Amino acid sequence: MKRKMSPRGKGEAFGQKSGLSLRAKRSNLSREDTHSSQERLLRRSAPRNDLGRLGDALAFLLPLAVYLLTLPPGLTWAHDGADGGDLIAAARTLGIPHPPGYPLYTLLARVFLWIPWGVPAHRIALLSAVAGAGAAWALYRLCLLVGAKHWGGELPSQHSRRRPILRPYMIALAASLLWAFAPIPWGQAVIAEVYALNALLTVGFLACLLWWRQTGEPRAWRLAWLLFGLGIAHHPLIAACLLPAALWAWEQRARLTARRWAEAVGLPLLGLCFYVYLPIRAAASPPINWGNPQTLPGLWWVVSAAPYRHFVLGLPLAEWLSRLSAWAGLLLSQFKVWGVALGLWGALMLHERDKKLSWGLLGVFTLVTLYALGYNTTDSYVYLLPALAVFAVWIAWGLADAGQRLAGLLRRSAPHNDVVAAIILAALPLASLGMNWAASDLSRDQEAQAYVEQSLAVLPADAVVLADGDRQTFALWYARRTLPGAYRGEVISLPLLQYDWYRAQVQTRNPDLALPSQSLSQERFITEFITANRSRRPIFLTARDAAVERAFGLQPAGPLFKVQTK
Repeated sequence: MKRKMSPRGKGEAFGQKSGLSLRAKRSNLSREDTHSSQERLLRRSAPRNDLGRLGDALAFLLPLAVYLLTLPPGLTWAHDGADGGDLIAAARTLGIPHPPGYPLYTLLARVFLWIPWGVPAHRIALLSAVAGAGAAWALYRLCLLVGAKHWGGELPSQHSRRRPILRPYMIALAASLLWAFAPIPWGQAVIAEVYALNALLTVGFLACLLWWRQTGEPRAWRLAWLLFGLGIAHHPLIAACLLPAALWAWEQRARLTARRWAEAVGLPLLGLCFYVYLPIRAAASPPINWGNPQTLPGLWWVVSAAPYRHFVLGLPLAEWLSRLSAWAGLLLSQFKVWGVALGLWGALMLHERDKKLSWGLLGVFTLVTLYALGYNTTDSYVYLLPALAVFAVWIAWGLADAGQRLAGLLRRSAPHNDVVAAIILAALPLASLGMNWAASDLSRDQEAQAYVEQSLAVLPADAVVLADGDRQTFALWYARRTLPGAYRGEVISLPLLQYDWYRAQVQTRNPDLALPSQSLSQERFITEFITANRSRRPIFLTARDAAVERAFGLQPAGPLFKVQTK
């Protein structure tokens, strides 16, 4: 005989069948109330999994598609990419490019040389495209991490069922694409250069560090310091991020156990192990072997970028004002007037909501900007990529605040506000894409490749080329070391002859050549070199020289000048 249930028993049975009982629901609500307000904001503002995955995919694939469409077919000098020939030749021969040696980049470029299509320059430009798209994705995640905690104002309130006008993933995607389609990030993502990879490692480090700051996730801490080590193994500019790292670590010092400190010291050392590549490969005497770093002094000469140290903060004081003015104009050219206005307003909003986060990002922006401004070369603007990424975070803040104000004006009453907002946000990066396409598109760029092909067409197999200028020297190194052909001669860089290590390499590879004294001026060296060697091999110059023309005669040969043998 079945027992008749009491009213309480029926309630309990109903609760088990359809969900939690009233008491269980109250208990569950009580447990939820114990969570911190920050965790509730993170849950509320995080996009749904499907939208989050879509945002991740778009943040990477859209820039990658644009970069692939605008890659140069071969070697290029555009966007101050003259160093590309040196980097590609070093990757092809597993050598050592110009200081600081770029061991991480060289090894990654060597992997990309295995791609079975295109010439070597095109394949390694693809490395920059992938790194640039990865940096845009890392910036998207960085903006989302900032928005997950602070963009609650434009989200629906706890008791409101109305949908927000702007979602965090929409704001983050718009800001990351604005950065990706700006002239400097775009320009560096389509040439064989090191700065797109530097942007990926730097922005990735900041994103992981902020991930750890907000959640205390141990893997975020470990990944951040591993990326920092890889960044140091690539370019020392990532050291500017130590300022926010120290600030945020002190803020969250209660989380820092002895193990966390050991990881912050040990994991960067793993990245630094890439520098072991330099003496190992130098011992093999590759044809591209800057500094020959087999000894500690030679290794320090390369790693510390000794020949370029005088450029650091080397800008004369009288020129700082004009350089600052140029930097302001450059910022406007990257994000246009409306983007700069949103960024400046967003920086103020960020400072009001989270001062420690604001000071950390401002520190990175300031240090990187000062380094680029004070670096006394005409192409120092390429160092600004991380600073521009920080400015894109500020633009995201400006967009979030604009969305909040728009929501207040419209009262979220219109049924299609989300669609209108999405169209407006999509229009911003699309406008940047359209305005910058012509200047950034290198798909038809043939200048450097034509120089290489025309030079190879006129050079005898054993010719010696006396090269002056990075463009010509590195382009001919690229031709000599990476392209199949009959030319097997020597391309001598005249500026590098001041170094003993370079003269020794030239003499070792060419025992039949006579090298004049190192103390001679460049003009005297050329004259005496031609006098001693013109009966042994054909000699070419990359530029017309009046003294050589008077003494020996020069005959134009394609883009080169052949020394006459009379």
